[in-house]
Amino acid sequence: GLGSLAPGSVLREAFLKFTNHRPDTEDYIRSIQRQGLLGPAVDTCVRAAGQLFEPDGQLLMLRAAGFGKTFCDDPDDDDESDHPQGGSYYDAAQFVQMCRTLRVLNAVRDPAIGMPITYPQYKQLTPPVLLDRLMHRHRHLLAVRICELLGLPTERILIHWACQKVSQTIAAGDSEREALCAQIYRRFSPCPGISFAEVAKSAYTAGNTPLAIMLLEYELSSSAQVELLLQMEEYPDAIRKAAASGDMQLVYRCLLHLKPKLGADWDPQDSRLQEFFRLVADQEVAMNLLLAYCKHTGETELVKAFYYHKGMPQEAARVMALHSFSNMQLRPRLEQLDTARSFWTAHRTYGFYAKQVEDAMKLYTRQNDINNNLAAHGKLPVPTPGAPKPPPPTSITVPHKPGTLGINGFVDLSLADTLYELILHGSYEDARRLADEFKMPPKRFWWIKLRALAQRGDWEAIEEFSKSKSPIGYDPFVEVCMQYKQNNQAVKYVAKVSDPVLQCELLFHLGMIEDALLIAQRVRDQESLWVVHGRLADTRARQALEGMLAQSQEGGR
Repeated sequence: GLGSLAPGSVLREAFLKFTNHRPDTEDYIRSIQRQGLLGPAVDTCVRAAGQLFEPDGQLLMLRAAGFGKTFCDDPDDDDESDHPQGGSYYDAAQFVQMCRTLRVLNAVRDPAIGMPITYPQYKQLTPPVLLDRLMHRHRHLLAVRICELLGLPTERILIHWACQKVSQTIAAGDSEREALCAQIYRRFSPCPGISFAEVAKSAYTAGNTPLAIMLLEYELSSSAQVELLLQMEEYPDAIRKAAASGDMQLVYRCLLHLKPKLGADWDPQDSRLQEFFRLVADQEVAMNLLLAYCKHTGETELVKAFYYHKGMPQEAARVMALHSFSNMQLRPRLEQLDTARSFWTAHRTYGFYAKQVEDAMKLYTRQNDINNNLAAHGKLPVPTPGAPKPPPPTSITVPHKPGTLGINGFVDLSLADTLYELILHGSYEDARRLADEFKMPPKRFWWIKLRALAQRGDWEAIEEFSKSKSPIGYDPFVEVCMQYKQNNQAVKYVAKVSDPVLQCELLFHLGMIEDALLIAQRVRDQESLWVVHGRLADTRARQALEGMLAQSQEGGR
């Protein structure tokens, strides 16, 4: 107050005397310095300026604070030799901050703005809240200037301004839209990374889709672009942007967004499905990802429809044939295979595939008949109620373990395994007829039947079987008998072996050394006998054959 001896009041009085060129100004300053209160005096003047509404009073108090600040010590200066009176310190940042704050308060207190807030109210509101109020009053330019003054980001203000701007251009023509888009771009240019997507969304919400598309061209975030394009149902642009971004997850986002709109029957003649395929086919990345996704999830009907749309029925047939194996019911599987066969049959180039599918269908039918026949006679295990279903066949072939049948019985076995299991079950005639029906080579059938009979232990059937002319020779008969420790059975077939060297070796393996030596003596090819000698594991047999060969060589000399 007037006549007060408080440091702030004395400093103000000193500044007034200084402006009037009074010589006692220094006495006022020194009196404050001697008390060590020059810093608090400056701070008092700064805070007093914040409480005043009149700019003239604010200016007077700030000038008084600035005058006193010149006599304060520098906080970074440790040398006090220049201040014999023991001066005070003051942080100039507080002075600068108050100057900026008063500029903001004076601007919003203007009658044109109409926000007469006090300094404490401003501190309580905080600058972001004040900026929000200015934005909602459409005072965007003032809000931007305040942000620049206080060092705050302007992106939020600019986006709000642009959203308000585009919402007022519903019926604008092409030239107006281009001009507005260019204006927004110029305003946004100083702010790298600012989102154009929010402004574009406001334009779309206001019914100005062309302007929204134009603004999205400036958006740097591909995900923001694609999300809004999907909302706007601008699917060609969305897929194009997603593919151009190189982000596979973004492409999948487009595909999964469009997929529910296509229905569930995947009819190739459906116009929606054709439009979807046309969009995807234009982007190779999207097309490949769609096919990979559908194959992974088992949606082969969609893949088949896509290939059909692309004019590639052979690929559609391949997908259908592969998908048929995942169906555990025979009739649907045969229907799918028959459809695939009809696709391949229509093109001579793919006749091989058609024949393979036809044979597979015939084999599945025969296997199902075998299951029914054996089940009727109680020879096929019946699945237990509640037992887990077998996994569908996959592209990875799991070798069949002979003598074991799963829940599917004979179905899904190869032709060779089917014949093997039939013989193990004693259905010799059924196995022969099946082999003849599929024109299996005799050598292969003889091998299958011989091994199956040996595992079954039906040695009488093997002996009866050997009475026919064997296309595989008779040494396999000896080998399977030895494999199952039936040496007495093996002896029966040694005499039928036409090659004396092989006959000699088999006798050695059977432990019939003397008989083997008798046959070896009739063999003129000594080198073959030495090869046999190298393959013998029995020491007695090796020594006997070695001695005989040595005598033969001495006799030859």
